[in-house]
Amino acid sequence: MAQSWERKQREMLNTQDQMKAKLQEHFAEIRKTLQVKEHDMMKLMGEGLRDGLNFAENKMHEIRDQIHQLKEAQVQMHHNTSHPATNMQSAIDALNWYADARLSLNQLLVAELPFPTEESKPNEWLQKYGETTMGKVRDLHLIVQQLK
Repeated sequence: MAQSWERKQREMLNTQDQMKAKLQEHFAEIRKTLQVKEHDMMKLMGEGLRDGLNFAENKMHEIRDQIHQLKEAQVQMHHNTSHPATNMQSAIDALNWYADARLSLNQLLVAELPFPTEESKPNEWLQKYGETTMGKVRDLHLIVQQLK
């Protein structure tokens, strides 16, 4: 009878060792999955930041181009208004310049300025994505804490 109980104890110890090993395997898989998920989320956040910075830089480039055009028009306007036309050709040149400048200015004024819109707010998108992601991680943390 004693031998039978010893055998049962060994079986239970072996079963416990096997269950511990399986539990460790499962937790190792969970840790690996969490690491992969963390890497993916960080990568996506990094890509969102990169895309947002590129978008903002492109818009700043557009604005700089428009400022440059306006400054050139201002210089020409100052030149043409500060030097009165002395002959017919310079008067014609001034009128032609005025027509071109007026057209350019009208195009700039009518052009859609690159002000941020809902679709072009990369920082807000990044914050929203980050908050959503962190909410999911918190939810997962709560679920893990509730495991008994």
